[in-house]
Amino acid sequence: PRFTIVTDHRPLVPILNSYTLDAIDNPRLQRLKEKIIGYVFTAEWRKGKSLAIPDALSRAPVDKPSPEDVALGKEAYAHVRVVVAIRAATLDARSPTGDLVLDGIRTAAREDVIYTRLLERSPIPPPQTHADAAVGKPTDPYAAQRV
Repeated sequence: PRFTIVTDHRPLVPILNSYTLDAIDNPRLQRLKEKIIGYVFTAEWRKGKSLAIPDALSRAPVDKPSPEDVALGKEAYAHVRVVVAIRAATLDARSPTGDLVLDGIRTAAREDVIYTRLLERSPIPPPQTHADAAVGKPTDPYAAQRV
């Protein structure tokens, strides 16, 4: 049966598809080609971003974690908690959300002339909080029409 090998390493494609063993200088690539010489396949290249599942599987653990792995995991978890705590403690108190990305979006929205004109002409005021944006609230124009 014929199959396709997909790789994100572009130089491998011609080596796997058309080079003979004597044309390959690298001993490691020669051994690879020797191992797969009995198979009928075609190699093709794709961006690494499109190979997320094989990439994840190639990094998946095959053995149970060692005591060192468990200790390292606990240490990493503790480090992340410290970083999050420091981030939470240093948030800008003037920020209504504490989310700098969201604040940046709000600033850009206030400065966008077309967006502000649309808001001015809208018969329904935009929600001010996350709770106001919930379905069925008075700011939801279709709340009474839902079954």
